[in-house]
Amino acid sequence: RNVLATISVDSQTYFNATEAARAVTALIRARWAKVHLTAWKSKEVASRVIQERGRNGEQTPGLCLKDSFLWSVRGWVSAEVLRNVWAVQEGSLLTRNSAAGRALMPQARGLCRMHCEPNALETAEHIVSACSHWRTNIMVERHDDVARVLYSSIRRKYNVKATVNTHEPHVVDLRHVVIHWNDSIWTSEGLAHNRPDILVWDRVAKRIWIVEISVSWFTRVLSQEQRKLGKYGINSTLPEDTAPGEFHPGPNLKSALQKDRKCRVDVIPIVLGTCGEVSPNLRRYLQALELPDSTDVLIERIERAAVLGTNRLVKCHLAN
Repeated sequence: RNVLATISVDSQTYFNATEAARAVTALIRARWAKVHLTAWKSKEVASRVIQERGRNGEQTPGLCLKDSFLWSVRGWVSAEVLRNVWAVQEGSLLTRNSAAGRALMPQARGLCRMHCEPNALETAEHIVSACSHWRTNIMVERHDDVARVLYSSIRRKYNVKATVNTHEPHVVDLRHVVIHWNDSIWTSEGLAHNRPDILVWDRVAKRIWIVEISVSWFTRVLSQEQRKLGKYGINSTLPEDTAPGEFHPGPNLKSALQKDRKCRVDVIPIVLGTCGEVSPNLRRYLQALELPDSTDVLIERIERAAVLGTNRLVKCHLAN
């Protein structure tokens, strides 16, 4: 072949027009992606998650962006779910406190339409993580759906065949394992907080896992992890609203179980953002459970459970 029969694209030489066209197409798509990403990052509110900025511009380092978007990368949700959840994440929901909402309904003064609390502003964050109207129903269902993903994997690990109702607290007590679902754990010490979401007692390996789950706003993921660790691993007698940095050593469920059952005890906080955001710690915590499913599969499933619950919250709230 001579030089006239070749095509050069981005310093690469091609002898086939189809291959050259594919290379050109790849360059065009890469350019589009770069332009769109730059435009997205320039948005003050829309890019707050990827830029790791909070509501008031404060830095909130600690999110694992690669793991946080596994649910959308796999694409196992409908276009409607994707649209609603990304609207929450980017702050583009038509809420009463948004610019468009204030223009359409100035008489509402930006307050929550569910009248959950006096002077509660209706923002995307408020709807999916703070509105007390939904806290005892849809938010609980979202939390439990995330827990069921782990519960199902734990049951497969121990080959548990018993039929259970995950809408009620219960215990699966077998020769080799005991699994508590949202059940009080009785110990030799009187503890205010003795009811983790899931507790697994492996009688053969002499290990206990205390699993606590939370779905919160993305700026509070790390602090919620610390609260869960403090609640069951440092002091289980303090008030529920104790700040993460205020847990002083005291009686706790972890040490009580170590003393009573002579087992190694681990506290495993599983914390997600309302739109699937997670910290780098989540992967390590899931691996500590030694479940049969791969870590990537588990992360995607619990994120998908969380965002489906968030989508339902958005639809129910805005329908009023």
